[in-house]
Amino acid sequence: MTQFKYQVVTDAELEELFHNKNFGFEITACVKAKRKQLLKNVTDKFNGYWNGHNAFHMMLDAGLVLDGKPSRHTKLTQRGINFMNQENAKAGV
Repeated sequence: MTQFKYQVVTDAELEELFHNKNFGFEITACVKAKRKQLLKNVTDKFNGYWNGHNAFHMMLDAGLVLDGKPSRHTKLTQRGINFMNQENAKAGV
């Protein structure tokens, strides 16, 4: 298992990424829920699933995916892979 000495996506970055996005109160009110939602989006993209406009552009703005179309298979950047690995390690996956 890879050990990270830093957060791949900081809480401040999460706040900025989710600013003015409508993911519902339960997600927008809690940094932990934002992190969980972003992990779901990144994992879905990794597995070749479609992401909505807001989710895709948040991942693109964070440098987690390569530029492409949300409906097409888009590869994760190294940062995206590191984020997914770090969050899964925290959850014991």
